[in-house]
Amino acid sequence: MDLVSLEFKAELVKTQQDLFCMVNCSGMCLFATFAVNLKQITPLLYSVSGLEVFSSSDEVMKIGERVNNLVRRFNIREGLTKELDTLPERFFSDPLKEGPCRDRVVELDQLKEEYYLVRGWDADGIPKAEKLKELGLDLNRKNTF
Repeated sequence: MDLVSLEFKAELVKTQQDLFCMVNCSGMCLFATFAVNLKQITPLLYSVSGLEVFSSSDEVMKIGERVNNLVRRFNIREGLTKELDTLPERFFSDPLKEGPCRDRVVELDQLKEEYYLVRGWDADGIPKAEKLKELGLDLNRKNTF
């Protein structure tokens, strides 16, 4: 992936977050993801649990996506807004002095906009009802966020 291009960065971040979240929830060590891939993790989880949801890589990734959307809804409920989806100021004002990204700073606004789009969230970073429905997260059920 081109380090200076913004193309596909949002998709990569989403995929990695969903995978890491699912691995953390499964009880596996997150560091294992650096030695094995999803094609190896899926049958491992299925053989250990016997749960049908672990028989498909797509379903395994959807678990991580569900958790990330629930975490987002929780954070929104607690008052966190898109303005808090940021990085330290120096990432925007102090260009790197060497390496392939020399003289560059982070272009966070465009990255956030694309990330929210890829996630199925609105421009304020709030998961859309269609996304939550797709993930089987019922907003109308009592005791949900």
